[in-house]
Amino acid sequence: MDLKKNKKIAPKSSSGLMKKWLYKSKNTDLNIDNLVDNLINTTSGNSTSVNSLDNTINTEISEIQQKNTTLVNDSSCIKHFHFKGKHLIRCEPCYAEQDIVKRYSNNKSKVPAIAQEYGTKYLLKVLNDHLSTTYHIEAIKVHKYKTLNTSEKMAITPMGKAVNQANDKLARKFGCLMIHVYNDAKKLTLSAYSFPSRVIVSQKANLFQLNGEVSNNIDDSELQYLTPHTHKDLLECIVETHQSSFVEDIFNNSLALSLRCDGSVDRTQIDKMYVLMKSITLEGEEKLYFLGAEEPVERGAKGMCDALKTACVKRLGNENFNNILKKTSSLVTDGASSNVGQKSGLWTLLTNLKKTACGTEVMSPLITLWCAAHRSNLAWESVSESFPEVSLLFQKLVGLTTFFRRSGLRTRELKNIALEYNLKLLQLPKVFEVRWSQFSYTLLNNVLVSWSCLVNYFKNSSDKVHVGHFKFLTHEYNIRLMAVLADVLYIFSRYQQQLQSDDLNVISMDEKTMYIINKIEMLKSTPLIGGWVEALDKQVVINIDGSLTLNSITIKSIEIPRHKSHHKFVTQNRCLAAVKQEIECSLQEFLKQRFSIDKNLLSIIKPFVVLSSVACIKDIHNLIGADIDLKEFSLEYDELISMENISELRKMNLIKLVKTLCGSKYFPNVCTMLARVAAAKPHSADVERLISASNLLKSPLRSTMNIETENLSLYINYNMPPLYGWDPRDTVYHWMSKKKHRVLKRRKGKEQSYFSGVFFEASGKNKIINSDDSGEDTEDKKKKILICYYY
Repeated sequence: MDLKKNKKIAPKSSSGLMKKWLYKSKNTDLNIDNLVDNLINTTSGNSTSVNSLDNTINTEISEIQQKNTTLVNDSSCIKHFHFKGKHLIRCEPCYAEQDIVKRYSNNKSKVPAIAQEYGTKYLLKVLNDHLSTTYHIEAIKVHKYKTLNTSEKMAITPMGKAVNQANDKLARKFGCLMIHVYNDAKKLTLSAYSFPSRVIVSQKANLFQLNGEVSNNIDDSELQYLTPHTHKDLLECIVETHQSSFVEDIFNNSLALSLRCDGSVDRTQIDKMYVLMKSITLEGEEKLYFLGAEEPVERGAKGMCDALKTACVKRLGNENFNNILKKTSSLVTDGASSNVGQKSGLWTLLTNLKKTACGTEVMSPLITLWCAAHRSNLAWESVSESFPEVSLLFQKLVGLTTFFRRSGLRTRELKNIALEYNLKLLQLPKVFEVRWSQFSYTLLNNVLVSWSCLVNYFKNSSDKVHVGHFKFLTHEYNIRLMAVLADVLYIFSRYQQQLQSDDLNVISMDEKTMYIINKIEMLKSTPLIGGWVEALDKQVVINIDGSLTLNSITIKSIEIPRHKSHHKFVTQNRCLAAVKQEIECSLQEFLKQRFSIDKNLLSIIKPFVVLSSVACIKDIHNLIGADIDLKEFSLEYDELISMENISELRKMNLIKLVKTLCGSKYFPNVCTMLARVAAAKPHSADVERLISASNLLKSPLRSTMNIETENLSLYINYNMPPLYGWDPRDTVYHWMSKKKHRVLKRRKGKEQSYFSGVFFEASGKNKIINSDDSGEDTEDKKKKILICYYY
């Protein structure tokens, strides 16, 4: 789509107008990473060495440069910016490699203006002449070389090739172990304790052949590093290798960032703050990053804020955390008072923390949002607690599910009845009060589907408990009330699923909330098509004698008994129609109350997101973009909504609109503002999924796992690519550079209990033998560990 239709001249704006391609150098742990820099420094006065260096660079890096044949003649490395009304340009590789520029330029003592901080005036002739100079070509080569990762450098340099050849066998062994550990972190269900045996089993499987002899002898030296403790060391090595590129990706490839956090107590009673970061990239794509989890050491919002900061600083570093916090435009949490408190809540503390990080810089406002899924769930909890008819109904239903779940024999008898009479039967759910609305609908639906089977189970018994459940299930009032609640909760559960979608934004949240309120209004007069109320009206049969039957089972009709002595004209129970009306009205009201807090935010943002001409630019700027130049933002927005194809843009959803504008260089400020709205997902369901993943990782058998090990596994699971998209070579180089590695034999390695079922020597061993050496040459030997390695 042509975003600048009928426009001949690009409007002037700040340096953010022109998107550029910047080359960034990476620091690695091997000494060979600075090979070119060292060679340059040592050969600065030797023309022979310089020629040798030229030959090395020209020949050994040629394969890498063939993939970028247009790089030298391409102007994408040129940065355009405006300063004091002048259009200036600067060559980024030449600016970064000024020593190379001096060496190959005619004037050895002065750097050309285009390679200086403020660049030179933009002229096409100046640009073309610069791209063809020798010093620019050489600066490109060296700068490109510095961007190569460790494995690429080792593959193209003579020293690297020699190191690879000498350490090939050891590197292949480490690579195999790291692939196993990486897969464990991606699956989350595989423990470090079974890691050594899985490696041995994999090796045996690879050696299998149908014809020929297979050796079952494994040398003791092959068991080196096959310990549960090595599993954590390898996790650390994988994360350390990836961490630098991870931080760069967040900071340099993001239009907008949104912080989302939530607290939870795990199965070992450790309270933790989980932190995620939502990013809208420069291409308009959505990315989710795991920053960490940390245990608060103080009560209240202060402890939560400190835990959040500690988790982020451990992963990003203090300086990077402050830089990313400056760029963060929104915060999403639940509605606990410790979060939303105006004076000392988490929202206020993080806003103050951002002000401190920004210092004298203009701070972009921090949009604070209360999770929509939590709000809707609280609305239903309020309804269920406000009406005694509803709370009493659920008490009896919970008792019914508990009756069967506590006995496998009763459950089996119930299944036998379903098979004998060919009746439908669904499993009765376990009580889970945290997700009360989800549990409520599942419970009602499963009881109604299994109604015939349940009634047949209880009807022929004289047991008091059975008789009580039978009377409850065969009363028309209870059946119809369950049907009413099931229809309401079916609509409500779909609404909650939509609120937890990754496609949700602040605007669509309001639209879906208004839709559910209107849908509930329709239920007051018209039953849900295909719902339980409509089905009961068709299935309940009124006999000649006035009795009622449902699926050939007699049910007790609704009666409205009155008091026998006092208040004779007052009924004991309310009419079902009145209860139904009040439930639906109350649910509407509770939803309106909890979602009205965003009314001011929506009134400002909605016209802007839909690209309306009535949007108030000043209010939008104050709300989400105070750090952006108001004049440029206003002009860009006016130009955008005056385009001929604006109607096509208005039909796009928010993310697609951001992607489209990211492809244009004319609307950077409007694109940034829209990206901030898109990043502010009004739910913390992604954090809830993270907590579920943490619970999956920290199983009862791995209850001693510490927070740091948990963070390492979750980091790989969330932030790193799938196994087939991950290159372990950099990690192997990093591991080999950390310490010396000697080949040692573990004479008692096969006797370790984690090899039980693998080696005969470990058969019958119930305790770990701690007398064997791990084989790692460290300054201080590892102390004996007297507990089982279940991390």
